[in-house]
Amino acid sequence: MRVTHLLIWISRRKEKEVIELCRRHLDHVVDVVKYMYYAVEAFVREDREKLMEVFSQVFAYERQADRSKREIIYVLSRGLVHPIDRENLIRLVLTADDIADYAKSATRKLCMASPVELDKEIGEMLLKMGEETYRAATLAKETVYMLTEDPKRAIELADEVENCEERIDDLRVDLMTKILERYGVVPVSVKFILLKEAIDSIEMTADKCEDLADVVRGIAVSIL
Repeated sequence: MRVTHLLIWISRRKEKEVIELCRRHLDHVVDVVKYMYYAVEAFVREDREKLMEVFSQVFAYERQADRSKREIIYVLSRGLVHPIDRENLIRLVLTADDIADYAKSATRKLCMASPVELDKEIGEMLLKMGEETYRAATLAKETVYMLTEDPKRAIELADEVENCEERIDDLRVDLMTKILERYGVVPVSVKFILLKEAIDSIEMTADKCEDLADVVRGIAVSIL
């Protein structure tokens, strides 16, 4: 095998190894978002004990995601992947890491705001927003899983992530409108300010899922 071909083969093999590491990283990231959703459930039920228990799980999974991120960056720093591919993969892992960071932030703010008594409609809307965000994260993970298996399918899934994020944006607007109608009195409780910030962090979690899907689109197009 010629040296040039050998280097290309080593590079492609290493890329597949990094993609596999990215998949494991995404598993931890999605676990963070899943437990963020459980935190929303506990918050709506006014179950502070459960909420704090869930936050400990969010923290643990976010730490695991951080360890996976550092491992990927270390592998990429060894220079066995083409610089262009390396840049795309670093963007992939850092964007995925942002998903976990925002989900953790949302959970922490829910813990700080708890307990808050919400009327049924607002509680259901908050639950729906958490559920859709978890779905967006799951779909984003699937886009990465499909990169080496079926790049066209990865692009299709990226479109689904984008649609999901748009629904979450609409949910946030409707939810904040309802909260202002129901609780927008002066003085505004600090707890509702924290709840608003938690909702913003949930939305940012979904936004980062869409950003991840955009990165996957770019990589998938380069593969096709």
